[in-house]
Amino acid sequence: MTSEGLATLKLTLELGERCVLTGQLFEVVVRMENTGAAPIELVEPDGVSPGPLEYELRHQSDPASSVTLSRAGFERLQRGGPTGGGANLVTLAPGASVEVKEEPGQYAVGGLHPGRYEVRARWTQPGLEAESAAVPLEVEVARPAHLTALLSRRSVSNCAVFDHPTATGTLILERTIESFDPTIAAFARVHFVPAPDVVTDVCAALHCGVDIQGRWHAWLQGRGVFGARTWSGVMMAKPAPGRSAIASPRLAKPMFHLASGVGRVLVFGSLNGQLAIELWGSEARALKLVATLTLPSVSPLEMQARIDETSGDMGLFWSEREANRTRLQALWLDARGQQRASLRTLYEGDLPARAFALDSLGPIDESVVHVLVGPDADDRLTLMRIPWSGSGSSWSQRAPSEGQAALWAVSAPPAPNQPERGTADERPWVICTVGTRLLVTDMVDGWRILREEADLEVRHLHMLTGSRGGWVGWHQGAYGLRYLQLYRDL
Repeated sequence: MTSEGLATLKLTLELGERCVLTGQLFEVVVRMENTGAAPIELVEPDGVSPGPLEYELRHQSDPASSVTLSRAGFERLQRGGPTGGGANLVTLAPGASVEVKEEPGQYAVGGLHPGRYEVRARWTQPGLEAESAAVPLEVEVARPAHLTALLSRRSVSNCAVFDHPTATGTLILERTIESFDPTIAAFARVHFVPAPDVVTDVCAALHCGVDIQGRWHAWLQGRGVFGARTWSGVMMAKPAPGRSAIASPRLAKPMFHLASGVGRVLVFGSLNGQLAIELWGSEARALKLVATLTLPSVSPLEMQARIDETSGDMGLFWSEREANRTRLQALWLDARGQQRASLRTLYEGDLPARAFALDSLGPIDESVVHVLVGPDADDRLTLMRIPWSGSGSSWSQRAPSEGQAALWAVSAPPAPNQPERGTADERPWVICTVGTRLLVTDMVDGWRILREEADLEVRHLHMLTGSRGGWVGWHQGAYGLRYLQLYRDL
């Protein structure tokens, strides 16, 4: 370090946002100015290549949570060694300046701990060092009111989307999961809904093809149907919203992003005593109602969707409970939202359905559903694997002895050409919460403790089952969104 270097280079740091969520991307702008009388040579600060620019985040109440973030450090961590390649040098004339834009949050593996930070930018190269003044940053824990997470065995582009209410409105964020590891993905902003408007449901689109740019998202504000196409926080399209005829609509999960660039949103709910389903199309300028159909069926709390990427046909699946009878229903729609076949009952019985899951991509007549029902009079649960044909297999397991479960989740079944067992990815996982414990079973080896904590308060329990592994996710008040990978031997 030289006094001449310190005297000639000045760093000014600006934050795009002063309050972010744990795991949320946030943009910084660093202005580098030569305040001396002589030119200085800098390693080219392009904001993309590993270089000497780093960010120190000092936690104001917990020094152990302080971190130093940089692209160079992140790449060293990923590669297990130093980053390669030579550095390009640029000359900064006296009085000249250059700006660098980055998102240092992407370098924080697992996200920043909540609390107040002081952020400084630092430049360090042989013979030249500089540090900016501190800028405050507040990091809060995400508090999702609604959450949709999707992971398909057939897709390489997966994501989670949720809404986070604040005092001034509701922030909608996405978490793209390209690496099949939800723990290292970061949140990006989709949209902000100012108060007093309230978000009542959110949904993300599953890509129906490869090399699709951005992602469609949809949300409801009462009867209002809204959509946006974003890419890493950048707005690509914000069409005019539509209005549903359903009094209290919900979104089928997921929605779909077609290879043509159009989004497909399915809205459902009760209309004049019947189940109504609306198909909406998301285009650049407007959300348009494509079709509406009604069925003499009970409106469910949850509806899952599947699409055939080739034909555009869609399948809808839901569980309904009426007169102490449970029915797992399925409906086949064509690409225009018209009914292709009559309503299909895949299962009917006395026991209540606790959870069900299926893969959201593939031919409709090759659909396979996992549905968990029970417990019965002998305190046993049954997990059924039901194909579109209606004849499948099942496993039975005694309910947890620790007490009554509050939340349930099951894994999606493998594709028809995949075996049901053989690897951890193919097992029919069942997850539940009992008190302060998170329990797991494969319906063969009994229940095991996946996580036990005194402050374990689980919301939004969900499972992600993809071609490279299975994950269980949940929201926990003091920590935000958490994920654990499921292995063969837990």
